[in-house]
Amino acid sequence: MINPQNFYTVQGWMLADLGLKGNALAAYAIIYGFSQDGKSEFTGSANYLAEWMGCSRSTVMETLKKLVEKGLLVKRNIIQDGVLFCAYKANPRPCPKTGQGVSENQTGTCPKTGQGVSENQTGGSPKLGHNNIADNIAINNIKYIVEYLNRKAGTKYKPTSKETQKHINARLAEGYTVADFVQVIDKKCAAWKGDPKMEEYLRPSTLFGTKFESYLNAPAAAQQPRPAGRGYGAPAANVGPNGIAIDPSKNDLDGIL
Repeated sequence: MINPQNFYTVQGWMLADLGLKGNALAAYAIIYGFSQDGKSEFTGSANYLAEWMGCSRSTVMETLKKLVEKGLLVKRNIIQDGVLFCAYKANPRPCPKTGQGVSENQTGTCPKTGQGVSENQTGGSPKLGHNNIADNIAINNIKYIVEYLNRKAGTKYKPTSKETQKHINARLAEGYTVADFVQVIDKKCAAWKGDPKMEEYLRPSTLFGTKFESYLNAPAAAQQPRPAGRGYGAPAANVGPNGIAIDPSKNDLDGIL
């Protein structure tokens, strides 16, 4: 039930700069309201969004999927007590162009500067330049992809590496989505992790290189069955990595709010 006192705000740049409308506009605006400080995330349920958007839960999930694929939302998977939850964060909004242009700061707000000068994120010298929402999206996409690889493969690659950025940007330029990168990482981690000969190839230069398409289209590796009796009697396939049963009825945003 929506609190009569609650509200969300649709801002002009969401339509003018991002070209959003309908369900996509409503979902992005709601999630932006939760994550506009650049640190917080939306962890509410799909049903909560469905109430606001006036649509079905399946429409909400499809809308969120498309916004993630476009790079307008960043999705983070959370496993809690063996159940998968999802958190969403909106990418920063573009700043208006004034004078020579302004750059967006770390909090997602636009600094008021006559010359279009802002401090960069590393605390170095100010720089001039025009705002480009595509640049912000690309940076966030690279960060998400590399951090996802590190979590899955147990590696420590840096999203700031020029070599890593080169491979990811090359594939993004070919039209592949963040979801495609996640799929490749999942497939190759399942196939190579734990194999002394192959584990070293769980690296950006290999995964995101010229064989990316073949990795994406390769069949998923068959998972080894887990011993019965774990997860409080749940079937082996429904046991999470911590040994607690996963409720198959819980997916994505169920039960968060």
